[in-house]
This record gives sequence, C-alpha cells and structure tokens, in this order.
Amino acid sequence: MNRGLDAGLADLASEQHGVFSREQAAELGTSRAMIRRRVDAGVLERIGSGVFVFASAPRTWEMKVSAAVAASGPLAAASHLTAAHLHGFVKRPDAIEVVAPRGGRRRPGYILHQSTDLLADHITVLNQIRTTTIARTIIDVGVPHGIGTTARCIDEARRLGEVDLSEVAELLHSVAWKGRNGVGPARRILEERLKWDQVTDSQLEDRFLRLLQRANLPRPVGQYLILNDSGTYVAKVDFAYRDHHLAIELDGAAYHSDPETFRYDRQRQNRVVLQGWTVLRFTYWDVYAGGDWVLDTVAAALARN
Repeated sequence: MNRGLDAGLADLASEQHGVFSREQAAELGTSRAMIRRRVDAGVLERIGSGVFVFASAPRTWEMKVSAAVAASGPLAAASHLTAAHLHGFVKRPDAIEVVAPRGGRRRPGYILHQSTDLLADHITVLNQIRTTTIARTIIDVGVPHGIGTTARCIDEARRLGEVDLSEVAELLHSVAWKGRNGVGPARRILEERLKWDQVTDSQLEDRFLRLLQRANLPRPVGQYLILNDSGTYVAKVDFAYRDHHLAIELDGAAYHSDPETFRYDRQRQNRVVLQGWTVLRFTYWDVYAGGDWVLDTVAAALARN
C-alpha cells in the first residue's frame, strides 16, 4: 500500500470527521482500485455512493452530516435546521439537511435542498463541516420550518452577538431580487426587528441621498415638478436628474394601500413616461436592505442618458 497516499487520505478525513468522497480522493491521486483494496482490508468503509469513512472514526452525528455534505457534491453545505444547530441556535434536529447547487446528487438518509443562488460566500466551516453562514441559514430556515423558527434563530444569533441584521437583510434582498421564493418568513421578521416599515417619507429620502453620496453619485433635485412642452403641470416626483430625464420615486411601507390611489399613481407615472422620462421606483426595503442594487440601478440609468 502507498503509505504516502494513506497519510494524505487520513489527513483529509481527519478534517471531515473521518469522511471523504471519491472525488476528493482522486484529487490526491487515489484510484478507485486503491480505495477498493482498503475497503476489502477493513481500513475503510463505504457509507454511501462515492463516500467513505475510516473504520476507526467514531460514528457521530457530525460524521453523518459530513458524509451527507460530501455525498452532495463539492459545493454542498449543511443547511437549514442542521446549520442552525451547528451555529448553536436550535437543538439537534432529527433529520440532516444539506443544500447544494441545482443538479446536486440526491442520496438516501438526508434531505437535499437544491438552490440556484448558493455562492461560496454563503458557506463557512463549523466544527469541520461545510455549513451555510448565519445570514444564509436565517434566510433558508423559514421554508420549510416556519416563521417561528426563523425568529428563534435571529434572536439567538443576536443574543450571542453573532449577527448584523442589516447584513442579513442585504443578502435576503440580493437573493429575492433574483426571483427566489421562500424569503417571506425572514423578511417579515427582519422588518419587525429593524422597524424599517415604520420609517417616514423624509427618513426614507434622507437614507436614499446618503446612499448616493456614499457612492459619489450626483445629487438629484428633490420634489421636482415635471411640466410638458407648453409648461403645464404633469406630475411631482420625489427626485429627478433633469439633464437625464430620470425620475426616481420612493415607496414607503404604507405606500398606496387603497386601490384608487394605486390606480392614480400608475396613471401619473404613465404621464411622466410619455414626456420622455425614465422612472425608477424603489421601496423602503430596497433603500435599506438593497443599497448596492439601488446604486447600481441608478448608475446604469444615468449612464444610458
């Protein structure tokens, strides 16, 4: 037997609770035949398709989680309640949950959540296990485990001093902007904890202007009156870049709660567009949670004109 390869596999497995995948072994130069000989010799045990464990490794819950992660592909991570437990927010769950990019391999013995927005930045390592970060865990856990579980994770993370809710909100905004379903529980709790749904129009406008200043974008004219070619009033908009014919409207939490107002505003916006203006709309959630996206959108609109 190649003692160098054995040592390499042992070192790798020691960092993953005794577990490794066939792909990881191949990266060390270990062939399928080599692994099969070690299985036959009782050094290794196969615990899943393409996943092995050293026979001497303790059969712990952490080992089972590490095996599930290894079985799900190189970009997989412990997630949902499993991640929440690893972060210290909830008791150990009965089922093991893993998240992987869509197309990840499904194996028996654990729950695999497939994701279209999982990034390397959403993953950390806890107790030698690839695990979703606190922010990603909080966003994921609400579906299917409910708003109560989301609230418990947020409050426990705050108690431990391990979370910045604004950072969680920014991540939530970025995945929600991509059309992701299932962010409702986290959003409701964040709105409640951060009180962003109670900001006044002036506070929202002040926050928006500070964002522009931070990014060195030009300051727009506030409460701008748009007139038609004959000088007749068309509409008043929250902000305007006159030279670019770019209007910006900020929608507060109580924005247009009745159908009549909602209909009137759409008519007003159409009149502005017919005068050759581009209209951008941002909600209070966009301004407070999606600052970078707001800035990118404004900058792109300015660059077009």
